[in-house]
Amino acid sequence: MPPIITSPIQKYPVNRPLESSERERQLDQKKTSPGAAEPRSSVIRMNPTFLELPDGYFAVRGVLTFAWLFIAGAGIFLPLFFLFRFVNDPDVSDYQKGEVTLILLLICGVMALILVIYHFSSRYSLRRELFRYTHYPIRFNRKTRKVYCFRSDGTAMTEDWDNLFFFKHSYSIYAGRAGTIHYEELRFHRLSEDRRIVLETFMLHQVANASDSFLLQKWEFVRQFMEKGPKKLIDRVWFIHDISGHREKFWDLWKYWMAEGKCPKVFLVFSLIIFPFFLLFGISRWIAMRSCIVPVWPAEIMDTCQFPPDTRTCATENTLSRAAKRQCPT
Repeated sequence: MPPIITSPIQKYPVNRPLESSERERQLDQKKTSPGAAEPRSSVIRMNPTFLELPDGYFAVRGVLTFAWLFIAGAGIFLPLFFLFRFVNDPDVSDYQKGEVTLILLLICGVMALILVIYHFSSRYSLRRELFRYTHYPIRFNRKTRKVYCFRSDGTAMTEDWDNLFFFKHSYSIYAGRAGTIHYEELRFHRLSEDRRIVLETFMLHQVANASDSFLLQKWEFVRQFMEKGPKKLIDRVWFIHDISGHREKFWDLWKYWMAEGKCPKVFLVFSLIIFPFFLLFGISRWIAMRSCIVPVWPAEIMDTCQFPPDTRTCATENTLSRAAKRQCPT
């Protein structure tokens, strides 16, 4: 599956032995990783008790909807547009109008049938994005040393931080003249008691090029939060994706992209160039988000994630002030 549309509801192979290649790429919770701890722009909430991140697919949610809208527009609405122009042309005879109308309507019908069949039979179905959850949060509780993962069926997985198996999953895709491109994902397993069988798999970070350092930077950010606390990490959080308890606002996607650029002035120029694409993709993402349900953690998890009221401003807003950063104790 192309990495950009890797979905949180895809079925990872489970109930299988842990592979030797996964053991070789394991990330130890007790060992410091190379590179600085860097969350990028993926933090939803951070306070002295827990750190909450979105699933790895959240950054590109809407891409399937965008692709389907583009295909539907090219295959159905474009012929209808030409049909409308043709039947209103006074220089065309009624006989010709009847023939062309029949042909174009037949094309639209065939395309619609193909899309319906493909929708219900393909792994690239719209069902991967629409009428699901807006995101699948992952919460790291440093007080209880538990990790909570929101599943696609609305339930939550709870496991000890020290019992989870974190690793870098790598794979390659042949891209024609560009050659073979190597990708990596930051995944983690919930294992059986003997630590030999994979029971569940989750993705912590979106796909990155194998030559990038994003994965290890984000992993180190999570690892330091759980092992050392948030005091030295709060200054590294320059953007909070404000989606806790509600849907993403349309222009929050623009802010997210600006934060990903890390150099706003330079990225702003680039963003203006790709603005038409952003607008189309933003509309597709907005449609996907509006069709989905906002995830809500079970009450028992919320009870274990309480923190003092005076630290509520640690990292919960899109723009973090220096005063808010200073309110995050160890």
